Amino acid sequence: MSERTPAGPPSGEADKMALFCQECGHTSPMSGDWLVQEGTDGYRVVCPECGTAVVSQPVFGAFA
Repeated sequence: MSERTPAGPPSGEADKMALFCQECGHTSPMSGDWLVQEGTDGYRVVCPECGTAVVSQPVFGAFA
């Protein structure tokens, strides 16, 4: 029996699963080293290199 290894993502697909900081160019997978800051009004995903918010998601009253 041959051992099967999981196939990696098709060429170029891995790049689609990453966040990119437009301020400093830092790139990392969504589950990478990004800092998540939660507040009463929502959350922000912040670049660990320069502190720029790359995602800002408000929380609306019905979901708070």
